[in-house]
Amino acid sequence: MEYLAGEVASFSTVDKPLGELGNFYPLPNPAEALDRRWGTSEALYQALKFPNRSDVQARIAKAEKAIVAKEIGRAEPLRSDWNEVRVDAMRYVLRVKRETNQQLIDEALRRTCTRPIVEVSHQRRRPVGSPSTGRQVCGT
Repeated sequence: MEYLAGEVASFSTVDKPLGELGNFYPLPNPAEALDRRWGTSEALYQALKFPNRSDVQARIAKAEKAIVAKEIGRAEPLRSDWNEVRVDAMRYVLRVKRETNQQLIDEALRRTCTRPIVEVSHQRRRPVGSPSTGRQVCGT
């Protein structure tokens, strides 16, 4: 899908507009799932890679920053079906994030003015106004 930066509601980092929609945003109310509390949605997402590894989930839950949780998740062997379940895992994470931080997320969504929401990855940055492409997955 191609989009123009001015036609979408984009976010990139937690300290920029709509940053609270990103997975690295520190949640005011930790997400509760898998019998643990998660300070970021990134940590929960990483933990879902290891349904039978409570030791790895515990290390991820204790990570003080989202980037550390991500690094732990990338250092361990993935569950064999991860590519098949990862989109559903992210949908689950987003639901839990909103359930525990409804006011925060709803306010951010209001600010999008119903425009498509696009995460601008630091790996794919393009000048404002230039066409970008991506796959819209979680909004469906």
